[in-house]
Amino acid sequence: YAAVGTAKGEVVVFSAEGKELWRRTLSSEMDMPPLVGHDLVIVHTSDTRVTAFRAKTGEQAWRYQAQMPVLSVRAPREMLFFADGILVGDASGKLIGLSLSGKPALEASISQPSGITEVERLNDVVGGPLAVNGLLCAATYQGRLTCMSSQNGMTRWSVKVNAVTGPTADSGAIYVVDAKGVIHAYSQATGAELWKNETMGYRASRAPVPAGRYLATGDVEGCLHLLDPRTGR
Repeated sequence: YAAVGTAKGEVVVFSAEGKELWRRTLSSEMDMPPLVGHDLVIVHTSDTRVTAFRAKTGEQAWRYQAQMPVLSVRAPREMLFFADGILVGDASGKLIGLSLSGKPALEASISQPSGITEVERLNDVVGGPLAVNGLLCAATYQGRLTCMSSQNGMTRWSVKVNAVTGPTADSGAIYVVDAKGVIHAYSQATGAELWKNETMGYRASRAPVPAGRYLATGDVEGCLHLLDPRTGR
């Protein structure tokens, strides 16, 4: 199956041959790409609802309602299949784990909001969660990048960074981009900063991903940049 969200607030599901199987009107617009797997189509909408539909029929299987924030950041976000469930970041700086039947199984605080005004307290989990080499990581706006054990949920390390992308990784480092467009590389083992690239400020770069012996990132002008993973140059 393949699933897409429309500007009219619908989810549309197609067969492997491209035939439309069904569509459903959602409670509000979809704000993350849908997850397709385990015979389910799972969608997240801007009213903080996670809804699962049967992939074959479109019948609603379950719905989970998270706490609605006063303000939230319009940043690209994603869900992730993990173990026997899904992971989704919310607008309160938490990583939520749901079973495939929609039951809450995990609630991990990535960072805590701070400040006086609602704008200062914006603390959304941005991008998608990352599972790599026994770590489960997520990053928040005006908050932190936190990595915990994927086995027991204990925090391994946490660093302060005003992230605007979710974390990405290669074999030894984890990468995020901050609000000024600076690309940061951190050690997977310790969280120590390995390097940062400040030459692409305010270009809305995406978190770099491995591309052969380089790291690749795209920017708001449609340019592709290749970086040296050892130095960030």
